[in-house]
Amino acid sequence: MLDIQLGQGTVPTLHVENLGERTVLVLDGEQLIGAKQNRTTNRSILLGAKRDTEIPVSCMEQGRWRFDARHFRSAPDHSPSKVRRRAREVESEAVQAQRAPSPEALAGAQGAVWGEIGELSAKLGVRSDTGALDEAYTARRLDLDAWADGFPTVEGQVGLLALTPEGALGLDVIGSQALYERLHQRLLNGYLMDGLDRDALGHGGRKHGPPYRFADQPTSHVDDERWREPVARRFMRKVTGSTRTSAPTVGLGRYSVLTHTVVGGELVDEGRLAHLSAFPVREVRPRRGPGRRV
Repeated sequence: MLDIQLGQGTVPTLHVENLGERTVLVLDGEQLIGAKQNRTTNRSILLGAKRDTEIPVSCMEQGRWRFDARHFRSAPDHSPSKVRRRAREVESEAVQAQRAPSPEALAGAQGAVWGEIGELSAKLGVRSDTGALDEAYTARRLDLDAWADGFPTVEGQVGLLALTPEGALGLDVIGSQALYERLHQRLLNGYLMDGLDRDALGHGGRKHGPPYRFADQPTSHVDDERWREPVARRFMRKVTGSTRTSAPTVGLGRYSVLTHTVVGGELVDEGRLAHLSAFPVREVRPRRGPGRRV
């Protein structure tokens, strides 16, 4: 059991007390709804039994700093990969600048997180007084539930790799098959929201249904097989070949930042993987200088 202390509160951290006798895994991208502001956790952390921990979070809405509930509740959906990757990019930038990628540095992702949520909500036509990400999920719940039926877990599954013909969206791997089965729906919904976002861009004029398939979705189309396996293999090579840099963590275990070939995080405890998340490195296009149109 977790007790998330409210008090006066701050935006980039939450005080969490693990009241139980067992270690608790908190994944990056979990949505916490309520209190004075909805938050999303922006790093995977192992909370020790009977311990208090300050965990780094980002706000998922703007303009609200008042209680709508005395306690947080866990949302049934993970944040989309485009939101989650922002914290990983902050860590990667710190590593490349030879700064410690500390939990405190993750506060630097807040502006980008708000920007991604605002862009997603606008594309989906979702209106919210505070720009809350949770309201986008509520508005598109029927679509999410319909799509999710096509992605059941398979025997032995411990992770999820989401793909498009253009490349990977992201990867999550959990160190326990039983735990992954409990988390599958949450993680899947986050990637499905990425799919809804792409659909909103007007691919082929589609109004419903994904414009692409995910890696674990069965298909009989040969054309799909032609791109799925090469894209998946290329991304997995990038994950295994990435540079891992140890980073300070507020919980148990060893946390490493994945850089260069991907952006991601890897949490290991006593030689066993707890959680790995990885996202492709975004291409940064140089800004065009002044010039004449041709």
